Amino acid sequence: MVSKRKKPSKLGHDPLAWISDEDVREIQEQNNVKAEASKENDSFNQDPEPLIDAPLAENKAIEAEELNNTDEITDGDSKEEVESMIDLPIYFGIAQVADVYSQMQSVLEQDSDTIEIKAEDIESIDAAAIQLLIAFSLKAKDKNKTIEWKAISSRLEEAMDVLQVKEYLGVAA
Repeated sequence: MVSKRKKPSKLGHDPLAWISDEDVREIQEQNNVKAEASKENDSFNQDPEPLIDAPLAENKAIEAEELNNTDEITDGDSKEEVESMIDLPIYFGIAQVADVYSQMQSVLEQDSDTIEIKAEDIESIDAAAIQLLIAFSLKAKDKNKTIEWKAISSRLEEAMDVLQVKEYLGVAA
């Protein structure tokens, strides 16, 4: 259901605004029909139909494809420079945290003393992603590595301000 808050959100937007009341009713009707059908069918050996809509599955496939796209190494970049750089995804949410985490782990194992984070393309970020960035920043500090933020998108900057985490991330206030 669409959130009907009277106070403005600290995030600056309603994260559930894309869900209309009509969509919620339609999903509830579909679930009721499927529940009734499963009651009529007492067979436990059949798998239930997936409740995921095709458009949602397509969006997940697009997100996965974006994560798999990697930047090519240009002639001016050395291999060490690219290995010590983390390019954060456009949509950085809990679904992308595992992939970014593995990238961060490999960067921490490199010999470079400086780690560059490119965050200029972030259009959306959630709390899980911010938590990962804080944990990574603290781990890098423990390993005597410095983090250089090459670019920070306005969305990421706004999230850092709202959550008051700039000092933990090593970003000037």
